[in-house]
Amino acid sequence: MRPLAALRGWLARLRPAPVAPLRGPGAELARSVSFSTHAVQRFVERGPYAPGDGDATAALRRLVAAGGRRANRPPKWFGGKRAGSAFWIVVDDRYVLPVSMGRPGQLARRGMNPYVATTFVARRRR
Repeated sequence: MRPLAALRGWLARLRPAPVAPLRGPGAELARSVSFSTHAVQRFVERGPYAPGDGDATAALRRLVAAGGRRANRPPKWFGGKRAGSAFWIVVDDRYVLPVSMGRPGQLARRGMNPYVATTFVARRRR
């Protein structure tokens, strides 16, 4: 193999795979919110995440895109704190993500969206 061809092959393997476009009623919402590390950890623990789903943040973003909606109030079953949330993302009335405004310094350093989902809460089954 010629050196230039080998280099091109090596560079092609380094490129990330193209990200599939987000589809669904919550796609715009999923693009406009960042997810805190805590929210992603809770999604892995409590949500419909399986290790074969790949990156947990991307899986959470796909879940929100597929069925998430913005709500000015959390569902009645939600028992968490209401103060400090700008709005809530509700997915299929089974999951809730409280969303807050990010701190300007933190957003600028990390290149994040202005809204940050702070945690992931799953509705308990009876």
